Amino acid sequence: MGEVTLWKHQQSTVDWMDQVRKGLVLQEPGLGKTLSALQYIISNNLKALILCPKTLMDAAWQSDIETFFPEFMDYNLAFASNREKAVKAQPQILIANFEAVNWFAKKKSKHSRILPNMRYLEDYDICIVDECVAFKNHSAQRSKSMRVVSRAFKQIYFMTGTPITKSVQDMWNICFMVDRGERLGQTLSGFRFNYCDSLPVPGAPLGVMKHVDKPGAALKLSETIADISICYTRDEVMDLPPNQEAFIGHSLSPKSRKAYTEMVRHSITKMESGDMLVGINKAVARNKLLQICTGSVYGNDGESIEVCTERAELVAELCEEREHTVVFFLYRHQRDSYIQQLEKKGLSYVYIDGSVNEKHRGGIVKEFQDGKYRVILLHPQTGSHGVTLTRATTTIFASPPGDRAEWLKQGRARIWRGGQDKKTETIYIYAKDTLEKKVYSAIQTNASVDDAFLGYIKDLT
Repeated sequence: MGEVTLWKHQQSTVDWMDQVRKGLVLQEPGLGKTLSALQYIISNNLKALILCPKTLMDAAWQSDIETFFPEFMDYNLAFASNREKAVKAQPQILIANFEAVNWFAKKKSKHSRILPNMRYLEDYDICIVDECVAFKNHSAQRSKSMRVVSRAFKQIYFMTGTPITKSVQDMWNICFMVDRGERLGQTLSGFRFNYCDSLPVPGAPLGVMKHVDKPGAALKLSETIADISICYTRDEVMDLPPNQEAFIGHSLSPKSRKAYTEMVRHSITKMESGDMLVGINKAVARNKLLQICTGSVYGNDGESIEVCTERAELVAELCEEREHTVVFFLYRHQRDSYIQQLEKKGLSYVYIDGSVNEKHRGGIVKEFQDGKYRVILLHPQTGSHGVTLTRATTTIFASPPGDRAEWLKQGRARIWRGGQDKKTETIYIYAKDTLEKKVYSAIQTNASVDDAFLGYIKDLT
């Protein structure tokens, strides 16, 4: 037990972990980071804490253990509901969700320095933090807790396939937990001085600044942390069948176009009054426009109001023409509308979103991989990372995923990854003559979605 056949780059990662005791595993999605880590842990008989999104606890980590190490049984999944019991059992591998760091770093009392739950980590050898961009915000409580937990380990690795989602600033706190500021500086302000330009925000009070990456900042960052990171791209290590990308547009129905036009006028009024300079107002206006494009808007009571089914019909038609398809949706009304259209066509389907219990998601993925369903509908927050869906050859983004560039990149890699032996395609759905295509373009190039939205509205004034 403990020996599996690894790809060359996976074995290189295992060897690297044997040499670098604290580091960053920054490999593109779909290259098997999870298996590399498990091979290193199990073959060396290490006691490990795995921290990851709760969506990956069983769908990725437990699934890989069961698939590649079927005889290995000494592991526990620590959800919020069973956390204390799972931790006290002291398994060789403890898989916990990110919120567990707050539990480990919890003080005995408000003013106490005693952290009683940290004692459960005393015998652990290694910590793996998967999808570590969750800790990019240095001021968030779980980031503060993670800094406490990270100090307990002499061997720790932060893993992600999308290290820079919006700015190089995403990496400062993560790197700090590896080397305590040795490479990128002790403070975020110092890091920004070296890697960002500080620009005034138009219309904001004097002194309010935004920090924009300097030209070449990402390259400078990668060179600075090269000695503590291992990076592979898909093209470097795999000869995968090609992935073809296509944009498919459709016309809004008259009813939708009317609602869209009214929202644009409202946004123009907000911009002219100066209200659009407030970040939350920009996000609300942008999201309402995108919601209308998908076929529905939300009323004041939060309930979806049906506007049109054109997009749902298009998605169902595309699924009908293909054997197995992954469809990413963003809103609940999309999911319900797509289900209705899939049922009309007699297509088998399953879905995973926040309403599906985490414990059931791994089984759903396995059933799809076994061919039980033609279509799997996924919300990107719960299904864009960590799972393998190579049964499918088509990924459909039924709408742009807000401003989350990592959701787009990670989502595409669910089918275009190691183990895929067929040509694949990624389809991006958009409504013609709307904001949607500009949003796709912005998130694909790591540009500001807010700037794309404001530019779009300005062009219409």
